[in-house]
Amino acid sequence: MTFYDLSVSYLVPLLYFLSAAGIVWALGEWMAEMSRTYREVYIEETGRHLDDMFLSLNPQQVVMLAQITGVSFALIMFALVGSFEDTLHLAGTAAFSLIFGAIGFMIPRWVIRRMRQKRLELFNEQLVEAMQTMSNSLRAGFSVLQAFDMVVKENRRPISEEFGLFLHQHRLGVKFEEAMDSLSKRVGSQDLDLMITAIEISRQTGGNLTEVFDQLATVIRERMRVEGKIRSLTAQGRLQAIIVGFMPLLLATAMYFISPAMMTGFIFSTVGVMIIVLALGFEICGYLIIRKIVNIDI
Repeated sequence: MTFYDLSVSYLVPLLYFLSAAGIVWALGEWMAEMSRTYREVYIEETGRHLDDMFLSLNPQQVVMLAQITGVSFALIMFALVGSFEDTLHLAGTAAFSLIFGAIGFMIPRWVIRRMRQKRLELFNEQLVEAMQTMSNSLRAGFSVLQAFDMVVKENRRPISEEFGLFLHQHRLGVKFEEAMDSLSKRVGSQDLDLMITAIEISRQTGGNLTEVFDQLATVIRERMRVEGKIRSLTAQGRLQAIIVGFMPLLLATAMYFISPAMMTGFIFSTVGVMIIVLALGFEICGYLIIRKIVNIDI
């Protein structure tokens, strides 16, 4: 056997193997680094949201719950449509399981964000009454800090928690402006920003703060009324978006239980995968368009 034959028989396959191993190793390192980065961001954002809502939960526990949910969704999907007939069926099953696993992994984060959004909506509703209380307190001769304290004493969460933390920071030596800025960043409410701006302008230039609070309360109350009317008028559009979005999935699930062989052949075929990808793209575009139409910012 010549050196050329030896190189063709052993050296070239070895080089291919080393190249493939290097690519796999580099891809694995990149995915591991991305996973660590995403985990750090996930923990940081989750911890910030939990702190903003005054929930004494460990972000690590939320991450663990997300991992358990993701693995559970993936296993359930694999048990429903799993097939070991050939490599194509197995690859398709693994792909669908990974997609559902990613959805399950995102559910705890989505729940926390939804809880924070509901808390913000409740805070904005309570802010109108709080400004009325503060306006009455100022008329009675109280200072701004005493007016905040009156709202805290009413013990209506979440606004009493936020204002109570603001007063606690100020009593510990934090400057008034810095404590107000911390309150604004922590809550993230545009209505609160308007109130804070009015207080800062009043402290710097003077003015009748009670009248400003009354006018702000009236404006915010009217805006909430208009937003409620818009939500009722666009409720049908949002319901249509939900129904249209889930209808293909429900029909596909029903067809799978009616004729598993037909749906399995369709899902794990090349044409079927292309049609599913195209349909998902249209579904996402339709959802985004409907969401853009029904979400009216005031």
